[in-house]
Amino acid sequence: MTVPTGSKPSTGIDATPNVDAVTVGPTSTYQTVSVGSVTITASNSIALAHCAVDSTVGILFRSTISTPSAYVHSGSGASAKGGWHYVQLISLGRTRVVSGTTQTLRVGGQTDGLDTCYPYEPAGVTPNVWDADTTERRADDGPAESLDTIASSYTINEHFNVYVMYMPPGSDSKFVPLRKYPWSWGGTATYASSVWTLSASSASCSSAVDYPAHPNWARLIDLVSGILTWSP
Repeated sequence: MTVPTGSKPSTGIDATPNVDAVTVGPTSTYQTVSVGSVTITASNSIALAHCAVDSTVGILFRSTISTPSAYVHSGSGASAKGGWHYVQLISLGRTRVVSGTTQTLRVGGQTDGLDTCYPYEPAGVTPNVWDADTTERRADDGPAESLDTIASSYTINEHFNVYVMYMPPGSDSKFVPLRKYPWSWGGTATYASSVWTLSASSASCSSAVDYPAHPNWARLIDLVSGILTWSP
């Protein structure tokens, strides 16, 4: 901006400077999400399993995140290099038919919330964040439901959102969402002549969403240690 010379106008100078700003985000490599198939297992569960990359899980996410070198602080750990983790939200969708009555599975009376724990991965470690240092990190899931012969059928229609959350270097930094992966699985298992039969099954991961809104939840949905109830 050039300021004119000479005496200042009585009304002053009304000027708006234009400044070019550059925002630099983390370097990210998002690899293909691998999704398995829905099956009835030998132990009589309906499950998402047999991921091609890792047959022991049903869906697998692989990512690498790194902070641009110009923004890395001295020292070690996430406060210097930046950090990241996965968060997963679930919309539970499991019903069964018992004596002609449809029952819905709920955890603590609810169906929607944070899946299992925060963060989803890395779980059970301290600190619960990975350094943003280009190392590939993974998250996986293998949802399943045991089939009880008191029911004539089970139907699954379950939806999830996996978030890649990044925290820039610095002691006061906060997590922000880099990417969201919406995925789902479902199918119907019917019991007849002492055999469970699978029909109308599906499993997929939709196109990823870059820089989504921040994930929000009001409760924990823990299918392992939560209070599970089947009710109309």
